[in-house]
Amino acid sequence: MKTLKILIFSFLFALSTLCNAEWTFIGANDDGTEYSIDIGRMQWKEGFVYVWRLSNYQKPNKNGDLSLAVYQKADCSLRRWKNLEYVFHKERNGDGTPTILHSEESDWIYPPPDSVLEEIIKLICR
Repeated sequence: MKTLKILIFSFLFALSTLCNAEWTFIGANDDGTEYSIDIGRMQWKEGFVYVWRLSNYQKPNKNGDLSLAVYQKADCSLRRWKNLEYVFHKERNGDGTPTILHSEESDWIYPPPDSVLEEIIKLICR
């Protein structure tokens, strides 16, 4: 029961956060996926930066989603991040009802050199 309460709280928190997001476009990769971040809601805690990143797809993914919002924890000293929450949407810009909410911390991820993802970590770690 406690797990269900935590899941419901996480879902409502993610939904309310995304509804109030003001996305800043950063760039697009070769397949046309567009990346934005919510600069206004960035937080610095215990040496890490926490930020929401939005990916808008050119075509729906295999589940029919057109966007993905990811809550990330960035380690600026090593230029890497962990994904903490994933919220998929059938509409672009994180609009519409979330279709999948996944809360599980990933391993550390290093952005590919000369990529939009590398630009994002450079921007949030200034």
